[in-house]
Amino acid sequence: MVASTKGRQTTSTAFLRRRLTRIAPLYWLVTMAIFSALLVGLIPVGVASWEWSDIAASFLFLGMERSDGYPGPLLGVGWTLAYEAFFYAVFGVALFARKNAAALVVAVIMFCVLSGLIAKPTSFSAQFYTAP
Repeated sequence: MVASTKGRQTTSTAFLRRRLTRIAPLYWLVTMAIFSALLVGLIPVGVASWEWSDIAASFLFLGMERSDGYPGPLLGVGWTLAYEAFFYAVFGVALFARKNAAALVVAVIMFCVLSGLIAKPTSFSAQFYTAP
């Protein structure tokens, strides 16, 4: 019994690692280019201003509103990766579950959506993660 759980964790970890290494490096490279341009005083299209929290949230795939009011990371299309990272975080936890992993993923996502519909959060991040 212990061996199968360990095997499942190894497989789950390997799956999540493969997803991260397939997606993140190119995104981080382009984000680093945008950040480098900002550091030398250039203003890339679509970035009115920035703060360090914008950089951190961009690299960590967090759904947030930038300091200049843009609803997403420095690389505009990165908002989709924030949703994907959230899904894979939930999915990764579910992979470690012994039973009903699919039900756990559906329950967490439905909880997020329903709580957003009921609570009507005001912060951008809460709205982002609870949007249907």
